[in-house]
Amino acid sequence: MTNPLQANQSVATTDLNLITVIPDKLLQGTTDSEFSQTDLQNIYQTFPRSTTAIEGTKTYYDFQGSPYHYEFWLSEGGTQDQKAWNFTNDNQNALYGAPLTAHVSATLVWGPAKEESI
Repeated sequence: MTNPLQANQSVATTDLNLITVIPDKLLQGTTDSEFSQTDLQNIYQTFPRSTTAIEGTKTYYDFQGSPYHYEFWLSEGGTQDQKAWNFTNDNQNALYGAPLTAHVSATLVWGPAKEESI
């Protein structure tokens, strides 16, 4: 695999299909003001649950030229309630205009990404 993800590597939002997941209205606010707990909970509610992955939008290739992409799963917490609490807790001081944090695990899947990053 050429340039695979490494452990503890940050993933760019352009490499995730989050635009179709999180409605714009939940990400709009006054720059440098904090997200409310309600906003963070609403953002979390838009994420796929344990039966659906967040699809990666970048295609990787192995040395034979076969395509692969990653699927991302929320990984911090054993239950949906724990994952929600961890997401809101990790972002309790997050500001509009700054990145949000979501701990994920990545699964390498055969086949090209459904949507390539532009």
